Amino acid sequence: MKKTCLSAAIALSLLLSGCGGKSAEEHFNAGTSFAAQQKLGEAIIELKSAVAAAPDNADYRLLLGRLYMQSGDYFSAEKELARALENGADLNEVALDLLQASFRAENYQQVLGLFKDDARLNESRQQYAALYRALTEIEMGTADNAMPLFDSLVESTQPDIQAFARAMLQIKNNAPAEALATLQQTAADSPAILEINYYKAQLALALGDDEAALAGFYQYLQQVPTALRTRLTVAQLELKAQRLDKAQAELDQILRFAPEHGLTNYLRALVAFENKDFNKAKEHIDKAIGSRFNTTASRIMAGLIHHQLGLNTQALAHLASVQSQLGVYPPAQRLLTALQLQAGELTQAAGSIGNVELTEQDVNLAAVTAFELLKAGETTLANDILKRIEEAGLNQSSANLSTLGQLRLGIPEQMTAGIRDLEQALLLDPSRHDARLTLAASYIRQQQFDKASALADEWLTQPDTANAGYNLKALAALLTGKQDEASTLLASAEQADAKSPFTHYLQAAIAQQQQDSAKAINLLTKAVTNQPEYVPALLGLYGLQRAQQQDTAKVVELIRSTQQKFPNNPAVLGLLVNVYQFENNHDAVVKLLEPMLSKPEQLTPFVMSALATAYAVQRKLPETLAITERWYKQDERNQQAALAYANALALSNKHKDALQIIDNLLRRTPNNNDLRFIRFVLLAESGDYANALTAFEQLPKELSATPQMQFQRGRLQLLNGQITPGLATLQESYNAVPDPVTAIAIAEALAKDVSFRRAIRFLEEHFAKHGQDPRVYSFYGSLVLQDDIEKAKEIYFDIFQSDPENPLILNNYAWILAAGGEAKKAQPYAEKALSKLPQHPDILDTYGKILKLQGQHKEAIAQFEKSLAVRPNHPEVQLNYAESLIETGNKAKAREVLRSVNAESAEHKARQQQLSASL
Repeated sequence: MKKTCLSAAIALSLLLSGCGGKSAEEHFNAGTSFAAQQKLGEAIIELKSAVAAAPDNADYRLLLGRLYMQSGDYFSAEKELARALENGADLNEVALDLLQASFRAENYQQVLGLFKDDARLNESRQQYAALYRALTEIEMGTADNAMPLFDSLVESTQPDIQAFARAMLQIKNNAPAEALATLQQTAADSPAILEINYYKAQLALALGDDEAALAGFYQYLQQVPTALRTRLTVAQLELKAQRLDKAQAELDQILRFAPEHGLTNYLRALVAFENKDFNKAKEHIDKAIGSRFNTTASRIMAGLIHHQLGLNTQALAHLASVQSQLGVYPPAQRLLTALQLQAGELTQAAGSIGNVELTEQDVNLAAVTAFELLKAGETTLANDILKRIEEAGLNQSSANLSTLGQLRLGIPEQMTAGIRDLEQALLLDPSRHDARLTLAASYIRQQQFDKASALADEWLTQPDTANAGYNLKALAALLTGKQDEASTLLASAEQADAKSPFTHYLQAAIAQQQQDSAKAINLLTKAVTNQPEYVPALLGLYGLQRAQQQDTAKVVELIRSTQQKFPNNPAVLGLLVNVYQFENNHDAVVKLLEPMLSKPEQLTPFVMSALATAYAVQRKLPETLAITERWYKQDERNQQAALAYANALALSNKHKDALQIIDNLLRRTPNNNDLRFIRFVLLAESGDYANALTAFEQLPKELSATPQMQFQRGRLQLLNGQITPGLATLQESYNAVPDPVTAIAIAEALAKDVSFRRAIRFLEEHFAKHGQDPRVYSFYGSLVLQDDIEKAKEIYFDIFQSDPENPLILNNYAWILAAGGEAKKAQPYAEKALSKLPQHPDILDTYGKILKLQGQHKEAIAQFEKSLAVRPNHPEVQLNYAESLIETGNKAKAREVLRSVNAESAEHKARQQQLSASL
């Protein structure tokens, strides 16, 4: 086939125009010829050239407008026909074309105003104008305005208009079949045949003939391709028929014209969801809702899509926004409840369950909701759910009785009913192993060992369950001290299944009772050999090695290699992480879990929690913050994630950000006392003492009234400047429990704000009544130091002799010696303390001070810098550091350090001024 190069064609036309190309008439004649051959593209090009050459020629514009109509470009047609009319074209010749062009271009206001009361129109054109005005009123949603027009057109002289009007009145009288029959009698050459065929398709749709409707709509779209609402109807019909590709093609066409169209984006999301392209589905549903297509259906679809992508916080928000309408789609209602449970919104989940008529499909979810409510102490709500299950008659089947029975066992006052449900479940279906196991466990907890043992009889009758039966009987015997009977039963269990790990596990338990650790280890090893992933046996091996104070390296390596062989077993992973934590091997935890950061599917809450803990222990605060923030942002309603993130923020001294997280949680669960306590602690740590005291008053009395909490309250009152109330509160705490820390707090407050002598007397009375605790005695020495340095040395020496290997006591003794002018004598004690705790900021400072006092300023500077690296901005250390910098001549650095000192005490302020003056 010959191809024409567009650029070459343009160049040729330029050459021709430069050489005196076609005249306007020649273009018109050529266009007319192409039109006769139905070559619309070429005809339109020629006519546009004719119009460009003779813009005022009405004939040229009239033909061009009609060609545009044939091509389906009604917007351009309307423009050209209007210009033809302006240029003098005959009104009656142009009127019908212009009406149809404006109507099909959906320029409805134009149609309503065209030729209204224009006496120049002949009768036929007036009737067509009335018809299109009536159809426009219908399209605009004002059908009441259309009916009088149709009434007047029933007597039209035009057969097609008469039939159309009669059909519309039949539609009004709810007779769609008669209306369709009327329209089918219309002649095919009717000037309004396009609109007649469109309404025939609409009537076929109303009568349930989807395929006939589709055929009619497709025919209409061939002539009016820009009819987006018709195309939307076609897409919905194709979706209904599960022809997703065809529906998608129509929706893509609509989105080319209207990329933000709400309903179209919703349907496009539906198609993508059905094709499991959830990212594309999210893109379209977000656009739909952003375009204010905020219907229940779109919110449900958004919830389902976000849930599929693991974005549960967003899924919950979408579904919760239309919670009252979710009854139309029970799966969405169930998903909402599940998401509320996951987010810890237990009261809301109970409300969701309470708002639906329970069916068989809801029993498990209702039971889970009740179980979570029980865990949270919401027994009344849990009982309400159980009652609703019974009222719905859903407690008749064995499966449901088993579910309810297992749940009721968690409610003390319903344990008997729970056992009865399980017993009934087994009567209805003796093969229900879950009910039998739960019932056996319940009997064992209640020490009804005979009943537990009797449950095993049913299992013994079948070869497949004989091992489980013997194991259960052996366990009951073992718990009643019948070791020989248990051993015999386990021998039978081993005959029934020689590879049962639980059998070997129970045999190992007997061996341990008989203090035969070697045999127990052999049996546990056999259990692991038969089932490498059997976590109880692996844990048993680790426990035995630790109990015997043996090297656990081999069993830890066994657990590690097992985890490598079974990387998808969360129980083995959990065991390995717990063992590493128990061994204080946090580096191993990080090495194990850190690779999962790049694999979102492996990044479970357990992994993120364990990794955050390991980072925190290693003081890797940026990493702790990053992993907890990622976890929190993944699901902001997850309370465990929120608490982990808040803790990381607090560790990073971002107390206000942590408070915001806790406040968000409290808005959802305002009566959560654990969150109230955390909020109180964060306010105290952030230095907001007034609000911390207010938060203290909101704590439950059983907590706030304890001596420990009264100590915290008194400490905060002192920090808030409430000296007398603070001392009274501390005294109340001390009277209840004379804790050494409380004694120090009282003495410190007395010395600072009341009387130095009174503080000394209080501590001496404390020693007389409660003995000399090293911490209190050490503080006593620091007070005495202000008045009698020799006595202070004696006190610190006594403390040192009581525990000469304690690095903190060594540090305090070295410090008092240095303060008393014996720096050289103090040095060995400081060095010994430093060898035991090389990163302790206080010991580093003491050692630096000792070196400074001996004139070793460069060596002292190194110690001060190490101390400040661990604990920045400590005024005492900063002042020591600045003094040594001055002595070494580094005045610029000293000036910088002094400017950064936040001196609070009078002593520190005076020293800061003195050193600054020396510069």
